[in-house]
Amino acid sequence: LSIMVGDSLAADSLIESAMGIDSTFKDSVRSDSIDNIGSSMPMDSLIQAMSLDTSYFPTKVDTPVFRRVVTTLEAQIPEVYKDSGQLRLHIPIFWREDIDLPLPKAFEKTGPRPPYNPTVAWQRSLILPGWGQVYNQDYWKLPIFYLGYAAGAVWIGYNHRLYLEARVAFLAKVSPDPFDDIPEFERFDREGIRRLRNEYRNRRDQGILILAGWHLVQVAEAYVDAHMEGYDVSDDLSMTPFPTMIAPTNNIGAPAFGLGLKFSF
Repeated sequence: LSIMVGDSLAADSLIESAMGIDSTFKDSVRSDSIDNIGSSMPMDSLIQAMSLDTSYFPTKVDTPVFRRVVTTLEAQIPEVYKDSGQLRLHIPIFWREDIDLPLPKAFEKTGPRPPYNPTVAWQRSLILPGWGQVYNQDYWKLPIFYLGYAAGAVWIGYNHRLYLEARVAFLAKVSPDPFDDIPEFERFDREGIRRLRNEYRNRRDQGILILAGWHLVQVAEAYVDAHMEGYDVSDDLSMTPFPTMIAPTNNIGAPAFGLGLKFSF
């Protein structure tokens, strides 16, 4: 079957009847786009040409249901906003009241530095080790602090493993249903294994405390360094010694000579 594509309206009607296109879909089809097809074409070739031409089909889904789904999903996205200078986080929850939390200054966007904000520095270091040093632009301090963290983690892990082994060996000694000892503890009696178990546990706990202290040192360093970055260390700060003469009291006695200090800031 061949058709003569001379009249656009006749061609549109024939295509709709052949492909079953309804009126809604017809609105999204460009009626003049078929004029670009040759003057004579078989029906199956015409339909194939239309299927390859994306201009015949809508490229954007825009229905009430789709818009409702998009609006619902967008309403569930957490939002960060500022209220009276305070950064806050709003978390929508559809089955209960929304959650609204204040955020620390660490999450606020900072401008060019200096000046440095000590509050931002220590809060960032508390949240993520080294973040405060990055904020203060002291990148060379990061390896020092992270080596301390790594050493503390290795010490804690090593003693915790020995503690677990000693505990199993102690249970093997005192259990009414004895089981095989761990080879490393076979030469120890029950009391000796108990002392080793307690020793390894104490070392592990001390390592945890030391690691926590190291973290606080890192936080304090970021805070102090941010303060020090704001101090004026220009040439106007100086201390100049100079000789001086002290007059006698009530004009009695001879004047005294000494050394005076002059501070400029």
